[in-house]
Amino acid sequence: MKERAGRARPPLDVRAALRGEIEQALALLARAPLADPSIHAFRQTLKRARAALRLLRAAVPTAAYAAENAQLRDAARPLAQVRDAAVLLELLDELLGSRKMRGHRATLARLRTRLRRSHARLLAAARAARVKAGMQRRLEQSLGRTSGWRLPRDPLPVYVSGLKRLYRKGRNGLDRALTPGSAAALHEWRKQVKYLGAALALVAPALPRGAKRRKAADEIARRLGDDHDLAMLARALRRADADRALVSKLEDRRRKLQKRARKLARRLYQRPPARFASGLQKIRPGRSSA
Repeated sequence: MKERAGRARPPLDVRAALRGEIEQALALLARAPLADPSIHAFRQTLKRARAALRLLRAAVPTAAYAAENAQLRDAARPLAQVRDAAVLLELLDELLGSRKMRGHRATLARLRTRLRRSHARLLAAARAARVKAGMQRRLEQSLGRTSGWRLPRDPLPVYVSGLKRLYRKGRNGLDRALTPGSAAALHEWRKQVKYLGAALALVAPALPRGAKRRKAADEIARRLGDDHDLAMLARALRRADADRALVSKLEDRRRKLQKRARKLARRLYQRPPARFASGLQKIRPGRSSA
């Protein structure tokens, strides 16, 4: 659908979006105490910040980009194990409520009891004042440094370059990631798809079928995220000497998720990177504030 005459698109300021996500993460940290919902929101906020950072990459010196990417990554790291434990507990609750898992309930219940204790310990550690202060310090430092970045008067070529790079990395990693046995490649590719989806959330209004492409990236990332969570649960069950039949059922679910993700990804990544990002050049660029 064409835009109505006289109705201009709002300016796009990715650096402001980056700062906004960091500020949102700091606001989440200020709420006490941390809990599973706020931890999830905090991690998602920093993933969006890192996606915005990737759109700015062409305008930032390599060392500065690497430093900020590491800073944002490390700010969320103390909460990763808490998130994983919470997700595993949710999965176990789902399986325990399934009739198909009736014969495995004793094993699942034992693992759930163990994980509940582990989750409680991890959550208590994440709530420690020194851990929270460390995360806050990293974010405040990153906010201060990125606020001083100067972008070109017309930042549009920077955004185009960043989007093409994100898309290219996901496109190049597709076949390798979905090859059986390539767990590390699959995990890395999943992150690239999530970054692309978050970047598309910023630039979708400028792209032909931008909202549709973002939805596709988000759906692929969701399926790959479910696959990742099932892989974690399968590892936990193997360590608990669970019945092989139970683990096999989880692996069957993983194969179905990966098959659907592959089908969606081949559609999303069918265009060359330059063509994928070409529509972005139609947007009216915004000026980053000094």
